[in-house]
Amino acid sequence: MHKLFEKKISATGLGVFRAIYFLNFFFEVKYIYNNRQLFFDTVPFIKPFELDFTYPLIIWLSILIFIVIGYHTRFLVIINYLFSLIFISTLSSFEYHMDYVYCGMNFLAMFLPLSKEFSIDKLISQDNSSDHKVSVLYYYFPLFLCVGLLYFDSVLCKLTSKMWLNGLGVWLPASTPQITIFNDQWLLNQKYLMLFLGYLTLVFEFIFVFVFFIKKLRIPILIIGVGLHLGILLEFPIPYFALGMMSFYVLMVPVSLWDKLFLKISSWEVSTKLVFYIKKIFKSNVSYGVVPQKRKFMILKVLFISMLFFQVNTSFNAAFMQPLNKEVYKVLSMLNLDSRFNMVNKNIAAFSKVTLGITNHTVFLDGHFDGYNHVVGITYVKDGKEIWLPYVNENGMANKNATGSVWAFLGFRTNGTLVKPKKFEYGIARFTAFWARKNGISLNDATFKIKVKKIDSPNWKWEKDYLSKQLDKPWQDAGELIWLKEKAQINLIKAIEEI
Repeated sequence: MHKLFEKKISATGLGVFRAIYFLNFFFEVKYIYNNRQLFFDTVPFIKPFELDFTYPLIIWLSILIFIVIGYHTRFLVIINYLFSLIFISTLSSFEYHMDYVYCGMNFLAMFLPLSKEFSIDKLISQDNSSDHKVSVLYYYFPLFLCVGLLYFDSVLCKLTSKMWLNGLGVWLPASTPQITIFNDQWLLNQKYLMLFLGYLTLVFEFIFVFVFFIKKLRIPILIIGVGLHLGILLEFPIPYFALGMMSFYVLMVPVSLWDKLFLKISSWEVSTKLVFYIKKIFKSNVSYGVVPQKRKFMILKVLFISMLFFQVNTSFNAAFMQPLNKEVYKVLSMLNLDSRFNMVNKNIAAFSKVTLGITNHTVFLDGHFDGYNHVVGITYVKDGKEIWLPYVNENGMANKNATGSVWAFLGFRTNGTLVKPKKFEYGIARFTAFWARKNGISLNDATFKIKVKKIDSPNWKWEKDYLSKQLDKPWQDAGELIWLKEKAQINLIKAIEEI
């Protein structure tokens, strides 16, 4: 590890990564801001949360803009992490798997020289040193801790999945109406291509953590990784997850390419004038102290060992690890240490999940699809006509307003494989109240219809035209939600599963 620490490369790639990663995170936070009443109010606009998060979120967005351009970066990434703990780590109903990546990377950002190049900080720095190289470990750490360990834990969950072991890990999610946003049935009908992509994803996620740093494999890994997340961007309603994960692959682009690009830019006459005006606008007397190399190495070493420990503690509970898990508990039981170990394991896992985003990545597994045989849509009744709310479209697929955390709340907490009446009614009331106020509709007297499209449960086998068959299923009226004097009442014809 010390040899890698002593290997120095240009910091330009880190600067590009900072700008792209935090720009994507800016849009994620902006999405939370735009939907803040839906996220935080007990009933949007009607029973507001006791605290108004409007100005804190605006401040956070401003901080992220400054981080993107690299101004007072070292200080602001610390503030950003504190905001992440408040707004991202505490989301329960609206949490989705990218939240954990954000939390982990925002923590790690406090220890990386992200503004060494391609930043306002560099332009106005009082440090006249011409050495702007950094240890290669600063490139490896985000890839190892935020991508490699995530993939590896995900595989430990997938290795007990019928869907993934049958090669359906790409095909089935893309063939399920409420999971996908794109009808590419012609592509889904290519059976062997779909099976190949499913197994390729499984193998890629397994080997990534062991090979991403090998120079000869860098470009193939880069192409496959970007291709994987580009496919996610096109197929599923989680754009900021796809773009956020792609931002990490910037760290795998050969730094010589970034250096050549910025050398060309710096040779332009306009850039000289731009630098002059930037220095004039962003005058700064701030000068950060130089941290000794030995201390930097010790910090990285402690980070690596700590986060690896937390990940092992969490992955110990992954599905594939259950046989080993049971054997360990048998031995501990004989020593009367099983309950104490279990408590410590759970407490450490809970701590690392909230503070570092380290958790089991049970994403797109059998439980998300098995028995999920109904799509729920909502329409507003006006003058005898029905207007579809922009969360699920008339085909039954996720619509533009249901992405990321909102999609997760609608598709897996309000709805889901098994509909829980109270959660369902509460969720539908929140969505209708939020949409109505945003569109100037009074809730003193408003009627919404709840529509259900019954689809087939998966049988864990590839099937031609499967998505088209589900999209062709008819909608049925499941009941109504009526708002009177800003109070909601749901009248269902029968339970969703019985329709």
